[in-house]
Amino acid sequence: MEPLVKLKSMDRRTACLALAAVPLWMTGCLSAPKTEKAAQASTSTSEYKKPSEDGRMTATWSNRITLAPDPLSGGTLNVGLLGRVYLFKNGYGVPYVSEGLLVIDLFDHTPNPGNPEPRHLEQWRFDETVLPKFEKKDFVGPGYSMYLPWSTYTPDMSKILLQARWCSKDGKSVYFTQSDLITLDHTAVKEYANSHHALPSTGAKPELIDSKNAVVKTNSKS
Repeated sequence: MEPLVKLKSMDRRTACLALAAVPLWMTGCLSAPKTEKAAQASTSTSEYKKPSEDGRMTATWSNRITLAPDPLSGGTLNVGLLGRVYLFKNGYGVPYVSEGLLVIDLFDHTPNPGNPEPRHLEQWRFDETVLPKFEKKDFVGPGYSMYLPWSTYTPDMSKILLQARWCSKDGKSVYFTQSDLITLDHTAVKEYANSHHALPSTGAKPELIDSKNAVVKTNSKS
């Protein structure tokens, strides 16, 4: 899956400040997915249209692997990624939030001489019933503080790339953004492994999640 367009991301200082606020939002507020049935990542829906020119999306992601408690498994720590997503109208200015679908794809770019092509590992889908749960205002303005439960994570991964698409509910606005290559920081996983003599959980196998229960739909590819 090739990127449609590369959009300019926010400056490094702003990105770091935005990410610093995400763990505060997570504390006591994280809901674990409830699995419903397996599904393959979709590439035929309207969010894969050519991006529109009436605005843009900016996303910033932490390179640190995060461990967050899963309330559906007795508080077991699960592996995940943190990020912050903003939508902007033309002219930019203050970001806004709106009804729509947010789709995030993860690609493994860990060097592999036997298979140099990046692997599409996982997809998260946040529809209009789920995405509002992630709304949070910070010093930049309204946006989405994202937590991505990473079911395909393994400690030997070193580099990933994240693509994000947002499609308005009426299908008229489609925004796209892509991260630079992210060098993963496994410190939290290593500390957990050293103290527990085991790796943290990656949660249930990636499956389609019931959006009616206000949880994220997640798909993966092996």
